[in-house]
Amino acid sequence: MAMRSILLVSWGAIVAATTCPLSVEISNVVDHNVNVTITNQGDKTVTFFKGNTVLDTRPVRKLLVQDENDDYLDFSGAYVDYKQSNPSSSMFHTLRSGQTVSTLVNAAVSHKLDGVSKAKVTALQHLKFVIGETIPSNLKDMSFCSGIASKKVAIIPDRKKAASEHFSKISPTSSIRRRDLGIENCSADQQTDLQTSVNDAIAMASAAQQAEGNEDDFWINWFKDASQASTTDSIYSQVINAQSTGFTISCSDTYGACGDNGDSALAVTITPDNVIIPCPNGGYWDLDEYAGDCDSSDYDKAGAILHEMTHLFGTSDYAYGHDDCEALAADQAAMNADTYELYAESVRLGGCQ
Repeated sequence: MAMRSILLVSWGAIVAATTCPLSVEISNVVDHNVNVTITNQGDKTVTFFKGNTVLDTRPVRKLLVQDENDDYLDFSGAYVDYKQSNPSSSMFHTLRSGQTVSTLVNAAVSHKLDGVSKAKVTALQHLKFVIGETIPSNLKDMSFCSGIASKKVAIIPDRKKAASEHFSKISPTSSIRRRDLGIENCSADQQTDLQTSVNDAIAMASAAQQAEGNEDDFWINWFKDASQASTTDSIYSQVINAQSTGFTISCSDTYGACGDNGDSALAVTITPDNVIIPCPNGGYWDLDEYAGDCDSSDYDKAGAILHEMTHLFGTSDYAYGHDDCEALAADQAAMNADTYELYAESVRLGGCQ
């Protein structure tokens, strides 16, 4: 049973930030593969984080795909949450003024194209960068280009090939959907730890939903506009009831989506299979259950699980961390996983702005 909500962001509202030195373009279309180029248009050297961009080797969201009726196709790849502190240098790419980097992106990896005869593709990137070549010690210290989009290009998918190239083809999970919470490939201590974090995440979602109903000022701080209340209420409600609709948490990276020690993610959600993976080597297991203050409220086990659970119901990753999440437009904030986590943490801690 599909768990994700059909809640669409107004993609037409996404525009490139005028202060962003980076641009994104598509060229050289072959079947359902497109060549995406990132260019440093500024006059200074720029270093950007590769996680959740076209340079990420994982099946993250790199493209927006519309079918022949101009309807957006659901993203069905992996949502990857990276640790914010002490990122590996291998996760960065440096461009001098005027330099470019290009890569081939297969639209079929994270979108189901086997039933699509024609499509339009846009490269959409949310890029974190610094001026110069120095790798920051924390991702929150980087500037943020939100929603840098290319032009649209038309593609004609090779439907037979596309079906075999979708990420779900490597899925190790059963095709039978769970109707409860399954915790798999974990030690007894990990099972206990994860059940506690799921319970705490649900409690945080419940408290956040109740605070939203009381029109708490902090809700406006994070979600911007009262018109988004029905969306946030729906997402939090689905998180609260997630154990009855079914999902799996696995302590083993059977998908190979977490990465190696050097570039390991904190946690991953595999949307086609409703599977959450707290990555073995990404720092998740070193987190406290609850952060003790607002400065570290984006970095605890309960919040991380809440973040990943919202992905099961349609949220995306437009931004991470306090500053970048607060800078989002209302429609993006209402579909951003970290915003749900940060607002819930704000309610728990009595207000984080």
